[in-house]
Amino acid sequence: MKNLHSKKGLLFNALLSSALTALFVTATVSAATTISTNINTGGTLTVTGASTLTGAVTTAGDVTLGDAGADVITITGNASTTNSFEVGNFLYVNGYATTTGTNGNFATLGTIVGSSTAQFTGALTSYGSVTLGDAGADAITLTGNASTTNALTVGTVLYVGGRATTTASNGNFDIHGTASSSALIVGGDSVSGTVSGIVFGTCNIVGTGTHSITASTTGGVACTGATGVTTAFKVFVMATSSLTSAPTDVGGGFIIQGASSTASATIGVNVYNASSTAATPAGTLNFWAFR
Repeated sequence: MKNLHSKKGLLFNALLSSALTALFVTATVSAATTISTNINTGGTLTVTGASTLTGAVTTAGDVTLGDAGADVITITGNASTTNSFEVGNFLYVNGYATTTGTNGNFATLGTIVGSSTAQFTGALTSYGSVTLGDAGADAITLTGNASTTNALTVGTVLYVGGRATTTASNGNFDIHGTASSSALIVGGDSVSGTVSGIVFGTCNIVGTGTHSITASTTGGVACTGATGVTTAFKVFVMATSSLTSAPTDVGGGFIIQGASSTASATIGVNVYNASSTAATPAGTLNFWAFR
């Protein structure tokens, strides 16, 4: 009986030892492992969960962060390099982008794209062609003075809100194309020297019996087809040649004594009949109109 109890005791001790060993191994695997010395491995170190490093990390070879284009690489602190920093695609900067180089320059080998407003507090120099805006409706605003040491070419209309001056030695202002202005002052002032419109061309007096002028008197006739003329214009006219009389030339001729803009595209002309017979003038007149 003593041997039986002894064997049972040995079996119980063995089972208890195995159970305690299993519990210790389980607790060891489930809990964190702290190693106070360095770890050297000749192969790959693989971590399946999050890895937290409380000290500096130094790598002697290439480093790959992320294994897919959708991976987000977050740098909470400041990032710096003593060599070049290359980005294969877009570089997004949510804050300020500065450089600590000796010259302070920010150099790029490609295109700088700003989705919002780009501000330059110093001088901006471009060594190639510069395109401002990508559509005809874009407004290009120059708050300060704009100057050029070479030519300035404007493809369409150039609008000047204030005065346009030249610092050339002769003071001339040359225009190789069309110049347009809503108000022009030439050697005068804003009260009596402003020209807001100039038109010129020809108009026609069509001789009809209803416009017959008695001999040695003055009558009014209409010169039509004066394109651009309105009642706001002051008009000057001159005959292109001698006015004829309708239906037949009675001789003596006509003398233009005055003209005014009486309706749109129409100039009223006062004509003196210098002949001895009632007649109706006909012909073409040159006109110049100002407002």
